[in-house]
Amino acid sequence: MPIEELKGEAARLVGRGTRELALIAQDTMRYGADIYGKPRLTDLLEELISIDGLEWIRLLYTYPTGWRDNLLDLLASEPKLCAYIDMPIQHASDPILKAMNRGTTQAGTRKLIERLRGHVPGLTIRSSVIVGFPGETDAHFEEMLGFLEEVRFNRLVCFVYSHEESTSAGLMIDDVPDDVKTERLNRVMEQQENITMDINDAIIGETMRVLIDRPSDDPDYDWVGRTRMDAPEIDGEVLLSGQGGRGLFAKATITDAAGYDLIGTIVEAESPGDLNLLSVAPATA
Repeated sequence: MPIEELKGEAARLVGRGTRELALIAQDTMRYGADIYGKPRLTDLLEELISIDGLEWIRLLYTYPTGWRDNLLDLLASEPKLCAYIDMPIQHASDPILKAMNRGTTQAGTRKLIERLRGHVPGLTIRSSVIVGFPGETDAHFEEMLGFLEEVRFNRLVCFVYSHEESTSAGLMIDDVPDDVKTERLNRVMEQQENITMDINDAIIGETMRVLIDRPSDDPDYDWVGRTRMDAPEIDGEVLLSGQGGRGLFAKATITDAAGYDLIGTIVEAESPGDLNLLSVAPATA
């Protein structure tokens, strides 16, 4: 879809109350290459930023090989762009990266992460890796595990390799036993849980901007929301107490952390009367 059509669709969504948009594609960094002959993600973002009422724009599936200085500059300077990126690295051992046709190396990925974090203060990086890819040895896996401990992604998901005949990897021998794949998956996620808990613990005491998604089903809290560090449905949430409303932005002080989620108290929220949104204060004493 060309830029003008995407902007029109975004404007219509915002007109109906949308506050946040997530840009998702097989490879978001390649947006526009099929239409314009070159990637034009930055141009699209600039048009979306100009829409009044749109507060947050979030980038998902930004592969490591597509980053350019103009996009980094925009991400660092534009408040509507969440300082959040989803960047799948898939692995961190060079032989496996080569077998996956990833077009990068561990050193290249490390350099890019350092560049991103150095350019965008407070950047949240979400990534994904695969365990059990054909030919992955214990040494390859341990190398990846060490890299993940070193770079400490804010968010990480791990998948077990699944053999698909229609892919280039389908021509390889699926030689990693299922029990080994599962054991490697568990080790990655146990390590990441500790990393995420450390990151969340460091946030306790901060006052952050949150977007309130819905009323809470837990009677101990009034609302469920998210900070700019968390994409809807795939990342953590903030369990909130206080006066607010669905679709409203609020300032909340983070008082505790519970696993992947945060706990907070609303100290200031937008007024529902300022917005064309269905928003009701919780009926709690």
